Amino acid sequence: MDGFLLTQWGRWTHEEALAALDQAAAMGARHVSILAHLSMPGWSASTMHWGNPNDSFEASYQGQRLARLLPAFGERKLELGLVPVVQAQGLNSRQWVWPGDRRAWFRAYADRLVELARWGESAGAKELVVASELTLLLAMRAPWVEVVTRLRRVFHGHLTVSPVFPQYPWVRWWDCLDSIGVSAYFPLALSQNASANAMERGWRVHRVHLIAFSRLHSKPLTFVEVGYPCTHVAASRPWDFAWAKRTLDLDQPARCWEAFRRVWAHDDTLRSFRIWGLSAQPNVEPKAFEPWHKPSEAVVRRLFAERQQR
Repeated sequence: MDGFLLTQWGRWTHEEALAALDQAAAMGARHVSILAHLSMPGWSASTMHWGNPNDSFEASYQGQRLARLLPAFGERKLELGLVPVVQAQGLNSRQWVWPGDRRAWFRAYADRLVELARWGESAGAKELVVASELTLLLAMRAPWVEVVTRLRRVFHGHLTVSPVFPQYPWVRWWDCLDSIGVSAYFPLALSQNASANAMERGWRVHRVHLIAFSRLHSKPLTFVEVGYPCTHVAASRPWDFAWAKRTLDLDQPARCWEAFRRVWAHDDTLRSFRIWGLSAQPNVEPKAFEPWHKPSEAVVRRLFAERQQR
């Protein structure tokens, strides 16, 4: 089931979230993943919480807000996925989280994820991402095997993980998971004037090593995140969101999506993909990833339709 991530930065309202789900369903999506934010007091800390230190996920503001939204998923025939995202105070990127006491950190992280998984199981969630872009910590194996073992006891949906795109070959615990997950912001071309044909060639190069890796581990691929900003660096730096430094370019991300469509629309090795670009907030930055009312919209609609016809 292909779809979107609801990029819930900030305290979106119920009405805004309903409008976002309507947009996703109208586009042809069949899945929406929700970000669940875990707060750490610092990059080297070993404690974390869902907002208030003593709240379980179910009791937290995030859990209560999402519980209210659940009926809307069924009404729109959308699957629910959950993606925990660690936010460390004073750190711009979760990639560099490195706790001083890693044993204590993994115990705390597993405890919080078991809460999330139990809630997801009762809510009918179909997918849980074990970790997102924790680059330094994802290089370890034994602690993650224990985390996954605990999650399997309470959650029966699909489990994967989301390393940044250069790291996925170095993750050493794919045997515990159900698919090869990746934040798929692969660069496609250096020139901002590159054609869709050139970008397609770029994606086909990446496809070679992704398919080889998938076959090596006998697991399908999941693009936990994929997207293209509406800027002049969409093809060369698709992960980029430095809006103030970038020039608005609406045509380049459409060519990026066309290249993606040509390569992946009919490829069954790609189990599913999630587009970073479903916002519950009004007045979205025009250079952001959202495809609505832009040249990308028609391409993404066609992509969803072709994927469902497989």
